[in-house]
Amino acid sequence: GANLDKSNTDRLLDLLNNIHSNVGLPKTGRELWERAGIKFTFKTNIYCSICNRQLTKFADKCNCLHGNQNMNTELILFSIPDEIRRVVKLNFNLIEFFADYRHEFMYDITNGDIYKSNEKKNSITLLLGTDGKPTFRSSSSSMWPVFCTIAEIPPPVREYQRNVMLFALYHSTKSPTAEMLFGNIVKTIKRLQTSGLLINLGKKDEYQSLFKNAFRDQIISK
Repeated sequence: GANLDKSNTDRLLDLLNNIHSNVGLPKTGRELWERAGIKFTFKTNIYCSICNRQLTKFADKCNCLHGNQNMNTELILFSIPDEIRRVVKLNFNLIEFFADYRHEFMYDITNGDIYKSNEKKNSITLLLGTDGKPTFRSSSSSMWPVFCTIAEIPPPVREYQRNVMLFALYHSTKSPTAEMLFGNIVKTIKRLQTSGLLINLGKKDEYQSLFKNAFRDQIISK
């Protein structure tokens, strides 16, 4: 579910604007929803930054030692299925083109042995990554985004801003563990591997595809 009340939406936008300060993101929830066609689905998880115990609200105080002295950790998780649908629909013609011309991109990941040995029909390969350093840092906290691109979109288009998916934001007084950053995301991807993802491609009814058992995730630190 999404915690889309006014305060949570405005807080999310404030965090997003810290990592996309020149993109012209909306400043408030009202401005966000006034933009046609924008759907923002996210869930906020709150943890004690000392013991990692999950809490209910950002203002909650953990009863562990020193738990009431530090700012809590926020992990904002975005809708992975929605983001994948958005990017696939936006680039479907390019994905079809690249499937026939990958051999001309000889140094791309799609020509590697591991990729080729796992390739399936209608496969979507998710390249997960974090910059390995905080995107935003204040005197008391830092923020780490988890980005994702789709390997089946040809370079350099796969790295264009509109095609880089934001799967999570971690905001805390301490650096995240790999499990904290990627754990929930990998679980969601594994569910998609089992259940598949239906992507409605509109007028291209003949190409409406069930991407089932076709997701592969590769965690790459950039």
